[in-house]
Amino acid sequence: MTHRTEQGERGAAALSLLTVAIILALAIFTVMALPLTRASDAKAKGNSAADAAALAGVEWIRLDLRDALTTRGWLGSWDAYRDIIGGGLGSAQDYASRNGATLVSYHADLLHLEVYAKVRGRVVDGHTTESEATARLQLPTCTTKPDDTPPSDDDPKPGEDDKPPPVKFTCDGIDITIHPGKDDPGKLDLPASIIDQLLNNSHAKLVS
Repeated sequence: MTHRTEQGERGAAALSLLTVAIILALAIFTVMALPLTRASDAKAKGNSAADAAALAGVEWIRLDLRDALTTRGWLGSWDAYRDIIGGGLGSAQDYASRNGATLVSYHADLLHLEVYAKVRGRVVDGHTTESEATARLQLPTCTTKPDDTPPSDDDPKPGEDDKPPPVKFTCDGIDITIHPGKDDPGKLDLPASIIDQLLNNSHAKLVS
């Protein structure tokens, strides 16, 4: 009886030591993993903030293009609008702040319709997290050419007025005829529905 009791006590003691060892190992692992978890979480949030800032800048460019198309019409190419549209800095700063970060570097490449954003996030264990992202506005390809549709009986005969000839506007499935204005033949007024369709077919894309 005594021998069995001693064996039982030794087994219980060994089990207790094993349990303590497991708990101690888990505690050490938690203490070691916690900084890594915090750093990983901060980096993920920083990446999200940089993505949001870059995409917000590109969205601002898209809205500026909508205004330009509405007020100035189609100017012949997207490149013609780069001196008209803004860079979206304020919008990018706002979205970085909403995601718990500060915008520290920003560049809008209006020629290629790209926005680069770099943000600074939280300080974790003495290190400041920084993240960057680039977004691009993808636009459909648009062309214009003289309208070769044969005139109807209702169309003005050559020489009857001074209106410039109609132009065919083709863009990503859109195919319409536009009549340039008499005072500004280079301006092609697009219907609001066509402008909406053009910009609905455009989208922002993260490129890095």
